[in-house]
Amino acid sequence: MHRKEVADVLNKPLALELMSSDIPARVAYTGLDGAPRVVPIGFHWSGTEIIICTVPGSYKVRALRPTRRWR
Repeated sequence: MHRKEVADVLNKPLALELMSSDIPARVAYTGLDGAPRVVPIGFHWSGTEIIICTVPGSYKVRALRPTRRWR
């Protein structure tokens, strides 16, 4: 997805409602062993960015680190 497409999705009413709710976010990714993972994560919606919070040395960080940056 291009940046504008992501912004368009995030600005839809349902997305805005979910980002301001108490429902935990989840991230899905492929683990280092090739198996799929879905885990809850902490996050903060600043109004322009989704800030994801987790322990720096966690399994998901190690699995996601080699991927592209979103900025």
